Amino acid sequence: MSAPPANRALKQSPVSVRKAGGRNGFASVKENAVVDERFQRKVSKDNSPYFVLLAANGQTLGKSEMYSSSKAMEGGIASVRANAPGAPTKVLEEK
Repeated sequence: MSAPPANRALKQSPVSVRKAGGRNGFASVKENAVVDERFQRKVSKDNSPYFVLLAANGQTLGKSEMYSSSKAMEGGIASVRANAPGAPTKVLEEK
């Protein structure tokens, strides 16, 4: 089984919808995704593993889906680490 795509593995936490804030948020994810210490590995109340990606200042950048095993969660982390730095981003105009 292969790791899920980074865009599926990491769900974006609530962030500002302003263009500048969105760009900064994407840049922060890309910068912090390559640092293993920024991934907090956690277990939900129903014992499902998941991870949280943190910025250097401790702010939550994103939270993953719930996984069926620790091995699957580590695969999700590996996918984010591999794909996030070069992932294309698109800022949508506000209407």
